Amino acid sequence: MEETILVFSDSHGNASLMKQALDANPNADIIHLGDGIDDLSFLDTKGRQVYSVWGNFEGWLYPTASKKDAYEKVIEISGTRILMMHGHLRSVKSTMYAATLAAIEANADL
Repeated sequence: MEETILVFSDSHGNASLMKQALDANPNADIIHLGDGIDDLSFLDTKGRQVYSVWGNFEGWLYPTASKKDAYEKVIEISGTRILMMHGHLRSVKSTMYAATLAAIEANADL
């Protein structure tokens, strides 16, 4: 069975576009990769699986609460292991090398 997953990142208070995507995909699970995960609280996510990690924005908002698993975590959906990250701690704007190594180390498929 095919599963639909919506992946969001960097919504920064723009929940309206996320709502449009959710309305168009009523059975989709949700992944939010940081910088706006609080936007999820403005959406009806009932009946959906929701996964999220922090981005650099959340790190600034909640500096005393930071934990490694807040920034990166491995989830499994339909037998596929997914390494979730915002990417700022792995310098993804410069290169994907560190993120790729992290995925290999985590034994992630995606």
